[in-house]
Amino acid sequence: MPSILFALLLILQVLQPALADVSFALLVPAIAKSDQVNATQKFLKGAIPLVQAEPGTIQWYGVQFTDVEPPTFAIFDTFNSEDDRNTHLNGKVAGALFANADTLFDATPVVNKANVLASKVQKGDGSLTEGVSVGLRVNFTAKADKVQDVRDFLKGALTLVEAEPDTLFWYAVEFNGTCVFSIVDFFASDKGREEHLNGKVAAALFASVDLFTGQPDIVKFDVLSADVKSQSGMNESSMMGESSSMMGESSMQAESSMMGGSGMQAEPSMMGGSAIVTEQFCQKLCMNLIRTLNCNSS
Repeated sequence: MPSILFALLLILQVLQPALADVSFALLVPAIAKSDQVNATQKFLKGAIPLVQAEPGTIQWYGVQFTDVEPPTFAIFDTFNSEDDRNTHLNGKVAGALFANADTLFDATPVVNKANVLASKVQKGDGSLTEGVSVGLRVNFTAKADKVQDVRDFLKGALTLVEAEPDTLFWYAVEFNGTCVFSIVDFFASDKGREEHLNGKVAAALFASVDLFTGQPDIVKFDVLSADVKSQSGMNESSMMGESSSMMGESSMQAESSMMGGSGMQAEPSMMGGSAIVTEQFCQKLCMNLIRTLNCNSS
């Protein structure tokens, strides 16, 4: 029994960072010169190797607004700490962006810092766009006396978002030092986006317009590139490798007993993705621990 408890505690210790939500974000829009649209697209796609080398940049998206003139692009990315965000702003990705700003853009991109109020994150698929192709950016300004009400509304909306299987990534953010909020969300296809726009979250947003100074500003975008890490900034294989190293042979045998003896297959793919999926994994581990302890006591 002690070895089983030791194994569970070590697994939860390794997974705990992945259960934490991201807390900080950046939204960086940029207007491309009319003759630099293709070059800007290539730049955002080519930035992925630099982003992947930044463990503290948890999720990163390069997008192009649709049906907008002049041609507008944006980068949206998330972090677990202010230090990670500052490291990114002083790193190679931001350096390359501003080094090419005079060539690509009509004006220097504006860096908007934001606090993440709530988020839903899925596991990426390892492709250039991590399984998402389109998205939405919804900006709205809270009335001065309604700021906390808007925060509460956005946090409460997460329950509705989690019930939308085709809303793969969803972030509610508040821009620092302003009354401006934004929802940034991502979908595998236009079908999922349209269902979201006609769903309960959008209905609740427009039913709450008395909280805002005007109507929400909705912009559709195409996803050009993305990088989705685990919430801890580690990729799946490194998390599992660390777990194996920490647990040792005896605790691995205990884990095997919990997962295999009860007939449940181990699901290593769950160890590196969204907080929701990881939580489900931990719940299954706990249930199998209970079954194992019951068997040992009978």
